[in-house]
Amino acid sequence: DEEEEEEEKVSAKKASTTKRKSGVSLAPAGTKPKAAAFSSIPAAGAKDLTPTKKQAKKAPVASSGSPHHVPPKPPANADRELKEKLEGSHDLGGAGARDGFASREKDQKFKFLHPDYIKDGQGRKKGDPLYDPSTLHIPQRWFKDYKISPGQRQWWEFKSENFDAVLLFKMGKFYEMYEMDAHIGVEHLGLTYMKGEQPHCGFPERAYANNAEKLARRGHKVVVIEQTETPEQLAERNRKRKQQGQKNCTVVNREKVAVLSPGTLFDAEMVRNSPQQAMVVTVCERVGGASDDGGDKVVEVGVSAVDVTTGRMLVGQLEDNLMRSKLNTFLKAVRPVEVVTPPPATGFMSKETKGMLKKLLQDSA
Repeated sequence: DEEEEEEEKVSAKKASTTKRKSGVSLAPAGTKPKAAAFSSIPAAGAKDLTPTKKQAKKAPVASSGSPHHVPPKPPANADRELKEKLEGSHDLGGAGARDGFASREKDQKFKFLHPDYIKDGQGRKKGDPLYDPSTLHIPQRWFKDYKISPGQRQWWEFKSENFDAVLLFKMGKFYEMYEMDAHIGVEHLGLTYMKGEQPHCGFPERAYANNAEKLARRGHKVVVIEQTETPEQLAERNRKRKQQGQKNCTVVNREKVAVLSPGTLFDAEMVRNSPQQAMVVTVCERVGGASDDGGDKVVEVGVSAVDVTTGRMLVGQLEDNLMRSKLNTFLKAVRPVEVVTPPPATGFMSKETKGMLKKLLQDSA
């Protein structure tokens, strides 16, 4: 009997130790259990992660009152999409946020863009009959006076040569849109402005075909600027420049690689949803003397039409009247999505024909 009692005492002692390790109170039956001395036993050598009272006080609290996880800041070279999700760098609203840049764009810094001062690449003002709206004059001292970064200078130089186009400026794996182009990206592509005082938005390269097509079909000329040099190639180029006593370049080379417009879309992904023909038409004219039967003056019109997706091409010359009746019939038959006319410096285009072409394109849009 004494041996059995001794064994029961040993068993009870073992059970007591086991229950204490599991954090269970050992209070006798019928009494209120006290709180466990500890809830877990860390493994040998493990660091105790239980926050001190001071740490717990500083920890942010969710609506439920319990501390929540605060995501760490991403490294500088983290994927931009992840960085934007963590830092909220796109939280600036859509098209309505454009008003926030109004005062900046009227600043003296951009005087060369003001309607009263704007000039083309050759220094001609808007009133000049030879004014070329596809180029922009930027004073060279402007880059130095306002400390424009090398990367931004590169963008402005491309923009000055393609002022009538929207630039898709490749940086890494993203296409960036700056200044006046950023407003178009927000309005027509549903993008949002990036943080900062400069209008800026962008999209990943996987969205290129979809966004470039959207811009072109809305009537914009799109110029694609791609990187043609890797950072490693830039480093090698700078090594050679150093040997020649030249300064280092801080930006990779970029080149204009494509021009897209409503009538020049031929990428399979861009034309997949629009199988109908998309004609580009060129028109030139010359107003001559009276017709052979002594009637009204004759207008000689040269026309060509091409569908770049199929290679189909039409070329012809029309002897038309002052109402351009034949030209009007031709254009309504081919239904062009884009019309190319000669620049003022190289060809003639009457106001009547310009007006008819403009109305035709507006109606087709």
